[in-house]
Order: sequence, then C-alpha cells, then structure tokens
Amino acid sequence: MQTNLRTTPRRGGPRWLWLALALALAGGATGCASPSYRIGKHPEYFNTLAPDKQARLRAGELDLGYTKQDVYLAVGWPDAKYTRRTAAGESEVWAYWAYEADRPYDSFHDGRYPLGSTWRSYPGGHGWYRRSAYEHLRIIFDNGLISAIESKDEPW
Repeated sequence: MQTNLRTTPRRGGPRWLWLALALALAGGATGCASPSYRIGKHPEYFNTLAPDKQARLRAGELDLGYTKQDVYLAVGWPDAKYTRRTAAGESEVWAYWAYEADRPYDSFHDGRYPLGSTWRSYPGGHGWYRRSAYEHLRIIFDNGLISAIESKDEPW
C-alpha cells in the first residue's frame, strides 16, 4: 500500500509562473518611468518637435519655455501639483519626489523606533533603515509654459 505524504493540496500553482508574473509587472512598472516609453505612447506629438528638442526630451532634459506635454514626455506626471499665487498672478507648480534610505538606525537602542515613520528592517541587516522622500524637482508654469525650474541634488 502506497502512502500519500502530501495531505494538503498545493496552493498557488507553479513557482515559475509566479516569478514570470512578478518580473512582467516589475518591467511594466519601470517602463512607465522612462522617456522612451512615454514618447512611444505619444509619437504624433513627439514627431512634430524639432530634432534638438526631441533629443533633449529623450534624455529627460527640460528647458524654459517647454510645454506641460514636453515635461510629461521627459519626466512623467508630477508627484504633486501646487498653485502659486503672487502679486504677478497665478502659476502652476509640478513637484517631483525622490526616495532613498536614511542613515541606519540601531534597532537595539531601547528597543524602540519612531512612530509615524516608515522604518524598515531588511533581511540580513543589523538595524532599521528609514525610507524618506524629498522634493528634488519643481517646475513652474506660467501660461502653460515652463517659467522656472528648481532642483535639489541632495536631500539634506
């Protein structure tokens, strides 16, 4: 008499299928972040631009006088939009954020970690790391065209 050692049904399906699905989703998520992907979605507009402007947008570069559509092709949609009101009038501000891990935090220090923060422990790590966001790019539009570009290379 043969004994069936497996008493519970296998869940989930073949592991390679889940891996393939995860890789496909990761590829799709990162594809949206590239200028070439966005340009490929809007070739009718991109092909009307001057060759030097096309090269700059492909490289993710911006300049004063560019339109919102140009900004979308180069760097994508903003993480936040603001309205700036001054004596001169109203401007639209597009803000872009960068994310990075902060300095290590000693997880053994009093056994505590800050509340309301995004502290993470990485497998094999010896401490906690906080994932922080900072605004690294602001694009200001007046009458639909870029009037100013503000950038920050370092978060601190």
